[in-house]
Order: sequence, then C-alpha cells, then structure tokens
Amino acid sequence: MNFLLIPNLILSLLKVFYLYFKQIPFPGTNSKEIPRHIVLEVEREYRHKNYFKFYNEQRKKDFLLFNVFKVNEFTKIRKVSIKKLLYFFVANSKLLTKREETNSQLRNLIGRNPSTSLATYCYFCGLFDEIKLIQPDSLIFHGGAALAAKAAKQQNLKTFWLSHGIVNPSNLAIRDSDVIYVYSEDEKNFLEDKSVGSEIKLYPIKTIKSRSKTIIIFLDGNRTKEEEGVLMQVIEIFKTHDYRIIFKTHPTFLTIKEPDLYLRLRSAFSKKYFLTNDIDTEDLLSKEKPNFIVTWVSTAACISLRSGIIPISVELNENADAFSEPYPFKKRTIYWKEESSRLTEILFNPEEYQKNLDLLKSR
Repeated sequence: MNFLLIPNLILSLLKVFYLYFKQIPFPGTNSKEIPRHIVLEVEREYRHKNYFKFYNEQRKKDFLLFNVFKVNEFTKIRKVSIKKLLYFFVANSKLLTKREETNSQLRNLIGRNPSTSLATYCYFCGLFDEIKLIQPDSLIFHGGAALAAKAAKQQNLKTFWLSHGIVNPSNLAIRDSDVIYVYSEDEKNFLEDKSVGSEIKLYPIKTIKSRSKTIIIFLDGNRTKEEEGVLMQVIEIFKTHDYRIIFKTHPTFLTIKEPDLYLRLRSAFSKKYFLTNDIDTEDLLSKEKPNFIVTWVSTAACISLRSGIIPISVELNENADAFSEPYPFKKRTIYWKEESSRLTEILFNPEEYQKNLDLLKSR
C-alpha cells in the first residue's frame, strides 16, 4: 500500500462528511421526483446540448439536469445517508489500494491527489444508488462527465456519452459508457476495433441538397503568424471569387475574452461577417448552405463532409492532437498544405465539386 495515500484518504473522509452536511436542508423523501432522463453538465456548458438535440428536442420529456462540478446542485437532489456514503468510501478506498489492472481506470479518474475527487465519486455512487431505488431504468446522458458517469455505471444505470467533438481515444469516459455517439464512420470503426464494449452509434446528419456561394470559417483559439497568414490567403482567394464569408466563433470564447486572432480579424472585416450568437454546426450549415467550410482540426470538418459540403483544413502541424486518429483529417478534407490546387480547380470548374466531395468521403 502506498502510505502517501493515507493522508489523502483522511482528507477525503473529512470531505465525505462535508458533502453530507452540504445536503442541509436535507431534501425530503418525496420533495423531488426523479425523471427517467438524467443529464450531467460539465464546466463547458455546451457539451451536454446534444441531449436536447437528439433525445429531447421539444423538451416534452421530463429530465433532471445538474452540474457535476457544483456541490450546491448535486447535493440537493436526494438525501444520501452518512451510512451509505461511508460504505462507498470504504469500498472505493479498498479498490484504490489494490494494484489490479481492473482498478487502474478508477485510479486514473481519481488522480494522484484523491482527497477531493474520491469524496465526490463516493457521493455520486451514493446518489445514483438512491436514484436507482426510485427510478431503476434511469438513463444517464453526459458530454464528458467521466467521474459521475463511472459512478452511475457502477450502480448499473445505463450511460450515454453524447460526444460534442471528435472522440479522444484517451478519454476515461469511454470505458464507462454503454452507448457512445460519434460523428463519423472513422471514429465508429476506431472504437469498435478497440473493442471498448460500448454500443457505438453515428449521429444522424442531414444532407445539404443545394449550396450557396458562401464559406464558413470555424475559428478556434490563437494561431501562429504563419497559420494566420495561410488563413488570410484562403480568404483572399474566396473574396476574389465573390464568396460571402462568415466567421463562426468557437463557443468557448462566447463568454470570455476573445483570442487576439479574433480581434485582428474583426479589425480586417466588418461586424456583419461574424456570427454574434451560438448556433449548432449542423443548424448553421442547414441555414447558410455553404459551398465550403474552413477550419483547422475541428468536428465541423467531419459534420460538413457528412452534410455534403467540402471542408478545407488549414492545419500546418500534422502532429497536432487528433489530426490523424481517430479521424483522418488529412484524408477527409482538402488539406491546404498539400492540396491547395484542388480548390483552384473546383472554383474554375464547378463540375469538379462532386468528384472531389466523393473522393474525400472514400479515400
């Protein structure tokens, strides 16, 4: 046993009592009904929105939504007895001290300093155990709440990971999701080849029947001067061909300070070029019906291709995270670093559009 773990276990035990008392005033036995659908929110609020798009669009179904990082939210759902919390604390502490491979994922989730995460995990185990007693066929939906999802899975509740972006193979939520939704066949095949034990499903995506002379540029964070230069080069080409240009802000930057790249683009283009509200990528493509989208390494490229719109990747770093696996951006986009001539060919010969679109889907 790692004796450095003992002080953390003591601190974790104290935090278990803290979470118990945070329930005060204790929720009454019948104070809150538990619906079948439970949605777990994380720090990036947009990550759970696919639940409302694919499972409860009209919000006619009852659901319970709570933020797994906000103690004042998840401790006010049901009262979890101190006896139950201590049971899960002892059981999970024993697992952490064992070295079996089957316990490695829990140790990775808890981290090297388990004082807070272990207590929270034990509380979630107790909470989902209470929920199971009331609603045994509960369905747990999340967009990356790995620790809470594992606790739900441990209580034999069915978990759905509604991925918001390209699946990261190292994401610890994979092993504790009964159903995983992905955006591409490439991701689906990748996960099935890894035999993750989950049911892998493709998000349904509508095909755009007709397209307009528009490009949408999906922005991320700051980029190097060279990368900005490439982006401006692409934009100038489309301006030469009288294309309408739309800049799509990444949802991360809608409520915080914008990257310098955004500020420089705003100084070069008027406000009318920038979307001012958050809109789902598929909804935006359906609304604007662009001929092309431009991005670096973004889920938008995958959604675009499945919608029947050619994506262009201006990523220069082929070693960038998620560039090759599980989604092969280099094959599924017009990769600007090597294939800029393809765009020129399409712009001057529109009949080449469908041929290139089919190539990106098949190669």
